[in-house]
Amino acid sequence: MTVAEKPRIRPLETGDFEQVIACQPDLYAVNFPHGRVGPPFVESQRQWINDHLRSEEPNGFFVAEAGGRVVGFVWGRVLENPLEGREGFVMQNYVLPDWRGQGLGRRLVERLEAFFGEHRVVKMVLNASLFNDPALKLYRSVGFEAVRYEMEKRMDGKPVRPAAQGND
Repeated sequence: MTVAEKPRIRPLETGDFEQVIACQPDLYAVNFPHGRVGPPFVESQRQWINDHLRSEEPNGFFVAEAGGRVVGFVWGRVLENPLEGREGFVMQNYVLPDWRGQGLGRRLVERLEAFFGEHRVVKMVLNASLFNDPALKLYRSVGFEAVRYEMEKRMDGKPVRPAAQGND
């Protein structure tokens, strides 16, 4: 931790938005090791997040603030699932590297879960990368279970998983 204070979890404010956008390259580099996370990607994320925050579906967007800056955030949307009813979809969950491993990701997920409870969702859903072991461990520890697999095959012949991650 770079600051000795315990981060405060609060709703996203207008002044937080650029700090959230600045985290997008790291968030995606961890989860999509072959992805291109340069300026065009960041700009597309800015627009994508803005569009969703302006939509009619309820959005829960919470930041962890310490020392006057955003050190983590979680974002989820309430969606109507015609098969199972209202669900809470976790769009993004991120903690700055210096703040990881201290329970902040868990606190953010728990805050989003409370938001979803206020909106009477029947289940929470998220997509998690097999490359992100700490995130998988967190999600399992708060009760998430794997229920389907998404499989990929790269058309350029490169392995989907980086060599350091293994292929099993």
